[in-house]
Amino acid sequence: MKNRKEGKSGIRLFEQKSREISGEMNRISLFAARALSAGFLAAAWWESLLSVFPLQVLKPCLYGCLFLLSVFWLWLWGSRGKKKILYLAAGGAALIFFVWKNRVPATAVVNSLANAYLRIHEEGSVPLLLYEVPEISNILLAVGIAAATIPIIAVFSLVLLRGKGKAAVIVLLFFPVILSAMEGYFPSVRSCGLLVMACGIYFAIGTGSTGRAAWGNAVTAAVLVSVLCAVSWGAAGRIEVQKSAENGLYIQAKAVIEKHVIQRLEEASGVSKEEEPKEKEEAKPERPQDTAPEKSQDNEVQNNEDTREGLFPNEGGTTAGIPHDLFAPDQSTSLQNIGYFRPGDGNGLVVASPTRPESTVYLPLTYGAVYQDSTWKAPEENGEIPNQYRGYPGNLTRLINLCEKQEIHSVEEAAEFIQKEFEENTVYDYQPGPTPSGQDFSEYFLFENKKGFCVHFATTAVLMYRIMGYTARYVEGYAIPPSAYKEQPDGSYRAEVTGDMGHAWCETYEDKWVIREHTLPYTGDSQAAVPPASASKPAVSRQALSKSALAILTAFLLVFLCTILTATQAAVRRKKKANAIQKYAQGKGITEIYLAFCAAAAVLGTNIKTPFSTDSFETLKKALPVLTEQDCNTLRQAAQKAMYDKTPPPKETHQNLYALYQKTSKHIQKDLPIIKKIQYRYIKCLP
Repeated sequence: MKNRKEGKSGIRLFEQKSREISGEMNRISLFAARALSAGFLAAAWWESLLSVFPLQVLKPCLYGCLFLLSVFWLWLWGSRGKKKILYLAAGGAALIFFVWKNRVPATAVVNSLANAYLRIHEEGSVPLLLYEVPEISNILLAVGIAAATIPIIAVFSLVLLRGKGKAAVIVLLFFPVILSAMEGYFPSVRSCGLLVMACGIYFAIGTGSTGRAAWGNAVTAAVLVSVLCAVSWGAAGRIEVQKSAENGLYIQAKAVIEKHVIQRLEEASGVSKEEEPKEKEEAKPERPQDTAPEKSQDNEVQNNEDTREGLFPNEGGTTAGIPHDLFAPDQSTSLQNIGYFRPGDGNGLVVASPTRPESTVYLPLTYGAVYQDSTWKAPEENGEIPNQYRGYPGNLTRLINLCEKQEIHSVEEAAEFIQKEFEENTVYDYQPGPTPSGQDFSEYFLFENKKGFCVHFATTAVLMYRIMGYTARYVEGYAIPPSAYKEQPDGSYRAEVTGDMGHAWCETYEDKWVIREHTLPYTGDSQAAVPPASASKPAVSRQALSKSALAILTAFLLVFLCTILTATQAAVRRKKKANAIQKYAQGKGITEIYLAFCAAAAVLGTNIKTPFSTDSFETLKKALPVLTEQDCNTLRQAAQKAMYDKTPPPKETHQNLYALYQKTSKHIQKDLPIIKKIQYRYIKCLP
């Protein structure tokens, strides 16, 4: 009989141990599902951003770090008691210390993110003023960008664990789409599909309370989203086909809208298609050829104003912009007195293209062949084209010595050398000042002044190419960004040329003329992929921009540190007050509960200066209408007895009042506005 009892006891122990193992496996499975879903959502979030904003980052490393951070934050939010506060404080302090000690990688991360945004936001601006990015490894850059995502991953993990705050997650998910739309773009179809799938899996896992349920919900959500994406993709193809059908629904709807909506709006505004200005004729910008520019058969450029007005007109003076006479066989342009960049009005040009260009379109209007005494002269009409673009003045001693000592074997090597020389020794500046009398324009720019705009870079680059033995010419015209092209009703694209698109560049000749863009900052590998000029922004050096970025980063870290310290001290004080009202302590706990009620009333706008006076109890009753008449009487009697009597109220009274306070506190916080909640939790530190 005794053995049977022992056997039954052993069975119970085995069953209990089995349940413990099963429960542990369930917790691990649920934790893994949540971590993977949060990491997947963060990776999809970045993928949607990177599909619009160009950022060269090692994606496998970035996404791996995001998953690790998701694991960390889920573990941190799941911890309890003082450990969580200590971990947050220690982690925040360690992060700030690490960033401060490694400011170069931190600056590289911040500047890389800023540059990715500026390349889209400032598309069409030359110089494209970018922040200087220190050289760091690709892995370190990916880790830094993942670290910048810590606040977002923290929100994803907390909402997934607590099940509250889903609206915040939705707002964060819409951020890439909204930011892209503000810049006139939309994330790619692939990235949008990935984000939708990650979102579906994330919210599906959030509804599961066990590991098995979470994984089942994730698989179901993935399958459902995949089916919906496939159906929508197929439907989109059919809709596109219907759009081209002659008598299709799309064409009919479009005709109705044009007739009953657009036409009426035009009539109301007094503008009709027949009354549109005819002065501007569509034209496609021609590419430079080995002869002077000619109009193509299917494109045309019309100038509404005098073609003698230049790209950079001046109003007189010796330190004005580029002189306003365009090159002609009997004319020349002196660069000696150019002191600043000043855009013209665009000459009323309109250009057209059947599709939106993918890169900057260069529209050449004038060419410089012979350079003498800081002056460009137009090419001869009947001369041999390449021969006109090989000569250079023999008095450019410093420039000749610099170029001739280089071992250059191809025009590409020459281009790399010129670009490196500009990047290391010059900066872009809209107001470089005039060239002193007796000095050459190009040599003064490169060796002494070391600052200038497109004319300075183009002129000096042409001369350096020629000295190194390559045919090159100077070009003035317009550089038109893709963003300037607006879609027309017939599906084509038109761009109106503005004065701030005025630009100068150089071209080299082998079998044909090739655009060589050397105006700083040069941000791409394509020979014709630099954005056009814009005079709307002041000249700012890259060093100054880098210092500004570092100052912003420092300010952000200080704000972050202050936030961490404020939250930490509030949590400590709140925990201390919670312990004080939770413990009976011979009636002191009742007194602390009453004082906590008074503090809550102060947050609601009723300040009780003498808590234990007779009037204070009536004031408290009015300030907290959630308390019943009986609750107020019980609280008043217990508080007075605990404060003044030798025999404190019993523990049972303390327990009842503690339960009443917890209930009242939750009710008060539920209806408080956000500012009052901050005051309640972080200033008064009420539990």
